[in-house]
Amino acid sequence: MQRKGIPLLLYSYLATELLAPFFASFLILYGVFFLIRLIPLLEIVLELGINFPDFIRLFSYIFPHMLLYVIPMASMAGVIIGFTRLTNEREILALKACGISLRQMLPPVIIVSAFIAALTGYFSVRLIPAGEIAMHQLMFQLAKEKIDSGIKEKKFTEALGDLVVLSMILMKRNTGTGSMFRICAVESSRSSSWLKKAV
Repeated sequence: MQRKGIPLLLYSYLATELLAPFFASFLILYGVFFLIRLIPLLEIVLELGINFPDFIRLFSYIFPHMLLYVIPMASMAGVIIGFTRLTNEREILALKACGISLRQMLPPVIIVSAFIAALTGYFSVRLIPAGEIAMHQLMFQLAKEKIDSGIKEKKFTEALGDLVVLSMILMKRNTGTGSMFRICAVESSRSSSWLKKAV
């Protein structure tokens, strides 16, 4: 009895039909998420005067967090668009006429989905926590460097990410260093916990 070979040509064709709309959907969705995250980053850049290299570093730290949402949505759109095109062009009907069932078309879909799931899991387990820690460290570093130009007297400053700072009295020394008194800071993500400090 002749052993039936694996239809690698069929699998590669179906995988190509799925990956093409996947990458197109990925670029579109990533552009939308990029614009959404760009607006608050621009506020931070303008208020604290962050230079372009630091802005690139800051954006690179939130890049994995966006991929956590973009990749699954793009994969779902790729499968839907790919099989919709195959159905509209009667290719599914032609494959069934050749004796190929829908069950035989599932392996490339499962392989692509498993690879995307593993990639998303790696982002959520490894890259996103590391990016969050690095982003907070960078924000505190930038806040220390840009504190004189970013924090104004008797004005709320929201350019430090989740931290809102209010300085009541701001005094300048002859050496160029600044001393601030009656400082009140609150982290907007935890509005119930107030951090008060007097310098």
